[in-house]
Amino acid sequence: MGTVPHRIFRVGTFIIICIIILLAAVGYILQVPSYIEVPYIVFGNTPSIGIISKNAGIIMFRYNQPHDIEVGDTIASITKDNKSFYYISPTNGIIESNFLYVTGDNISSGDTLARIISHESPNYKLILKIPLNIKSEIKSGLRVKFTVEGATTENVVGYIKKISVIPDESNCYNAIVEMPISIMQNLPTSGKAKIHYRTENIFKKILATKKVSRSL
Repeated sequence: MGTVPHRIFRVGTFIIICIIILLAAVGYILQVPSYIEVPYIVFGNTPSIGIISKNAGIIMFRYNQPHDIEVGDTIASITKDNKSFYYISPTNGIIESNFLYVTGDNISSGDTLARIISHESPNYKLILKIPLNIKSEIKSGLRVKFTVEGATTENVVGYIKKISVIPDESNCYNAIVEMPISIMQNLPTSGKAKIHYRTENIFKKILATKKVSRSL
C-alpha cells in the first residue's frame, strides 16, 4: 500500500480539527436545563373571624341564617340588667351564628357568638419538600415547573421565594413558591414539581447520563 500524500493528510487533519471545534462550539452554545423532581403541597384556607362574647346575658341575633354582612353592621346584642351590648362586624363577609344558641338564650362570657367568613381572597401557600441530599443545589429564585393534566396551560411556572433554615419532622426543607394565587388554587393539593436548578452543556449531560446508566 502506498503512503497518503502529505497534502491530503493535512487537509483531512484540518477537516477533523474543524469538526471537533464546531462540535465544541455547538456543545457550548447548546445548553440544556437540568431538573430535580420534588413533591409539593398546596395549603389553602378562607379567612374567617370568630366573634367572642365579652358579656353574659340574653342573646339576640340579627340574622338566624347565614347572611351577607358589611363592616359596621350589627351582628348581635346581649342584654343583662337592662343594659345592652352590641357586637359589630369588623369585616365584609358571610355571618354564621353559633347554632348552639338562638335568640332569647342565655350566653356566657367567652362563648362564641358567630363567625364571619371573609370575602377576601383565600390564603394559599405552595410548599416544596426539599430532601436533605439535594438542599445544597436549591436556591431562592430558581424556576419551578408544574405539569398539570387537564389544566388550561400545560406547564405552570413559579419561582422559589424562600427556603427554611432547618428541616422539618420529615427531614425535608420547606421551600415557598411564588406564583399568582389564581393559578395556585387550581393546582392539585399535592403532586410533583420540577426545579430547574442548573443549565448544563449538552455533551456533558449526555456523558453524565451514560455514566449513571452504566453504574446501574
